[in-house]
This record gives sequence, structure tokens and C-alpha cells, in this order.
Amino acid sequence: MNTRVSYADAVYPDELDEEFDTFPMSQSVDLVRMRSDQLTSLAGSIQNVVGYVAIQGEQVLAVIAGIYVLRHPRFQHKLLAAPLSFLHWLLARTDSML
Repeated sequence: MNTRVSYADAVYPDELDEEFDTFPMSQSVDLVRMRSDQLTSLAGSIQNVVGYVAIQGEQVLAVIAGIYVLRHPRFQHKLLAAPLSFLHWLLARTDSML
């Protein structure tokens, strides 16, 4: 196995120790607490990034959906496409009921 291709030479000894730890754990409680804190901070960072991406997506959608507000007041009504306008003016099913 080539260790350069798999990046096995770049792994920290703590990570290898964690991978090959037995069950139940043979490490001290402080070391496990440190690993848990690292995972918690990593999860918090990922959650922040996902939140920022969601905010940017909402802002893009707001700009796209809100373009009709930027029009002149005379043209701010929603413009319907021809097929949708045709279906809009068809009779409703409630009109055909007895």
C-alpha cells in the first residue's frame, strides 16, 4: 500500500489511537472529553456554514421573487402566462354541480 496516495502519513497519532481504541474504551476520560469537544466545535462550525448558505439562498430567492416589486407601479400586477390565464378564466367545478 502506498501511504502517500492514501495520505496515511499525514494522520495525527491521536486520530490513529482513536480509530484503534477498544470497546469499552481504554483511554482516559479527559482524552475522550477532548475528542468530544473537538467534534462539538466541528459540528458547530458546519452548522454555521449551512446557516450562512441558507441565508444566502433565501436572499437570492427573495430578489428573484421580488422583482415585480421593482417595476413601475403601473406594472406591478402579476403577469400571467397565456395558458395559465386561459385556465384561470375557465368555469369552476362548483358551477357545474347541482
